[in-house]
Amino acid sequence: MDMIQYLESAASGTSQRIPWPLVQGLCEKLSYGGRIDNEQDFTRLECLIREFIDEKIMTSRWQPMFLNITVPNSSHVEDYVKAFDQLPDTDSPTLYGIPASTNASRDLIFCRNTLKVLRSQYFSSGTVQNFEKRLRPIVGLWHKLSATASSSSSPSSPTIVRLDSLIERSRDSTEPWTIFIASELTVARNLHATIDDNFQALKVALKDAGLLNAKDRSLLTTICDNLVPVQWRRIWSGPKTVIEYLRAVTWKTQHAERMFSSLLERQSIEQVDFNHLFNVQAMLTALKLCRSKQRAISTTELTLCATFGVGGGAAKKGGIMVAPLLIDGGTLKQTKLAIQLSTTDVNTTGQFELNYEAREGTTATKATRDDVLPVPLYNNISRDVLLCTIAMDVAPGLSKTALISAGIALIIPESYQ
Repeated sequence: MDMIQYLESAASGTSQRIPWPLVQGLCEKLSYGGRIDNEQDFTRLECLIREFIDEKIMTSRWQPMFLNITVPNSSHVEDYVKAFDQLPDTDSPTLYGIPASTNASRDLIFCRNTLKVLRSQYFSSGTVQNFEKRLRPIVGLWHKLSATASSSSSPSSPTIVRLDSLIERSRDSTEPWTIFIASELTVARNLHATIDDNFQALKVALKDAGLLNAKDRSLLTTICDNLVPVQWRRIWSGPKTVIEYLRAVTWKTQHAERMFSSLLERQSIEQVDFNHLFNVQAMLTALKLCRSKQRAISTTELTLCATFGVGGGAAKKGGIMVAPLLIDGGTLKQTKLAIQLSTTDVNTTGQFELNYEAREGTTATKATRDDVLPVPLYNNISRDVLLCTIAMDVAPGLSKTALISAGIALIIPESYQ
């Protein structure tokens, strides 16, 4: 109300002009309210404020973004009714510049929450027998996954012993790629040790209800509710359900061992799949250090750049080939970014090249162009962790504002089969 009264007094004052930049700034602070902790969300908020709180809305020919209507500036209600009657009776996401996949994402989240409630109601009893019934298949899955991983790597040695051996072999290396893979192996080793210890402790505690202390009961309840214990998440955040988490741990452990073997053969990493990594940011750091060493320049003078539409094979610009990422809400049209208007649109990047280049080069001017948008890369579809931003060319006929408002982002696929 204070904002509305301020606008009324400004419009009826001596100058009869509304200070729009001031109003926009006040609206940013009012809308923010300390609730947004993501830079991309704040950028989107700024775009919407500048679209709908601006001098152009006072004209008689204002066309709101994405809506193919002209809003009149009239004192007659009928004029506004006539204008808005042009809108379709059924609201679709694309009507407001939102990707066509928005409803699907919302329905998926709703189904996940429903399953969580049903599971908690079905297993409402907190008896030892009930806990044991719920824990047994989870422990069985972990043992099965671990056995499968060991049989494909080295059947004669346990996973932790095997990982310790690989870590020890790379301990004295100063090469960025070796240090990175050693860090991946260390995360895998710590996860396997912690998960094994927790399951063993719970197995012993369940044999005697008197041994089940508050700490064990809390751990047991968390796992039986298909949630990930905080002890595990401190090592690696990962998926939010314990079953998917266990699958992801063994999946990524196998690929970390394969990367170690590949590095011994080639002395470098030429291809990578972000879905195989525990820590994508560590991989980007290793890539930056390698380029800094090769070009004899500071890492502060390097900027991340990507080349799409390069197809398979080796990187053409000396970078690293990255497996396809999901484009949440977007699609590529001839290697340029566009809004996903249909659920049948391909929403992956395809294989692309990633590299660090000197800021003095073409990437410096590219970052400031209107036809290039820095797109955020997140670790999962829930957008829990922002990993980096990747500059992508904007498709003809679209503006950066439209793409920002659509909330398009790159997502690392979560598939552990």
